[in-house]
Amino acid sequence: ERLRFGADYLIPKPFDPRVLLWVAPAVAWAAVGSGVAGRVIDVDEYRAQLDARLGRAREVMRGLSSRAQQESQRIVFPEGEDPRILKAARILADDGVAEPILLGDPDAIRREADDAGVTLEDITLANPRGSVHLETFAQELWERRRRKG
Repeated sequence: ERLRFGADYLIPKPFDPRVLLWVAPAVAWAAVGSGVAGRVIDVDEYRAQLDARLGRAREVMRGLSSRAQQESQRIVFPEGEDPRILKAARILADDGVAEPILLGDPDAIRREADDAGVTLEDITLANPRGSVHLETFAQELWERRRRKG
């Protein structure tokens, strides 16, 4: 069964990676608060350590989230129709980390979001193909990426 965000997904599945990041720190915080824990821990640091253990992709997203939250910026995702990107954008919007902007065909993005069970509230959709700035954007991207292959 596919995990879908929404009203029907109230109790987290044990293999949902978010469980480790939110339930374990909550249990640790409760243990500290009740005096059961042997030492006081920094819950945010503990969560960051757990997050780092989940792999490189999570580490990259954590770094982006951290930087965006400090600078209160927008994050543009060029693969706006990818279900993984849709879910990442939803998390960023829900957490107030940044304003996500999804690039792609808005109708296709809406279809994919619906299939993935992701709401697009507070997420901006932009179709670069319909933009009068398409050539400018393409040139800027080429300038930034040309030496990276």
